[in-house]
Amino acid sequence: MRAHRLFACALGVSLSACGGAAPPPPPPVPTTPSLLTAGSQADVECAVWAREASFAQSVANHDSPAFHEHLHPRAVFVDGDGSYLRGREAVEVAWRTIVGGQKVRLAWHPAAVALTGDGTTAISRGPYVFEDLSPDAKQRFRKGTFQSIWARDTDGVWRVTVDGGTPPPVPATDEEARKLLAEMRVPCPRK
Repeated sequence: MRAHRLFACALGVSLSACGGAAPPPPPPVPTTPSLLTAGSQADVECAVWAREASFAQSVANHDSPAFHEHLHPRAVFVDGDGSYLRGREAVEVAWRTIVGGQKVRLAWHPAAVALTGDGTTAISRGPYVFEDLSPDAKQRFRKGTFQSIWARDTDGVWRVTVDGGTPPPVPATDEEARKLLAEMRVPCPRK
């Protein structure tokens, strides 16, 4: 009988058989009610897709107020050197020359959007192209993949809350850059 109790204790079959009380059950996992209804996930993902495309358009149009409206107040952007830009104002200051378009031109577009189960957060990914506008640029084009995390803000508007964290851009030929630019502005695919 003693061997049977030791064996049961070793397997953790019954803590009461080992002389101890059973542990309390784990606390329930909190859940957030879903904002999604049956069939609406694709609609919400396309809304985030459109918001990402609008964010890119704010940069293409050199529209600082529109750029501002796409940023969550507590946004975090991962800078090219791995450091973080924290807060809307820090991102706006760091991106001023990009949005202004005097030294570089940046274009991007979503290729995929995935929504969380509760419908309050989404990830958007796709290609981007940097163009160095200086006349003596050694490498005119660089390409990469962007990644943005979007959150539905308190006013119901999707705003970018985290951006970056992907590998740095790589050199691109003129032909590669033109091909990527031509493939941008595709509509959201309905799933």
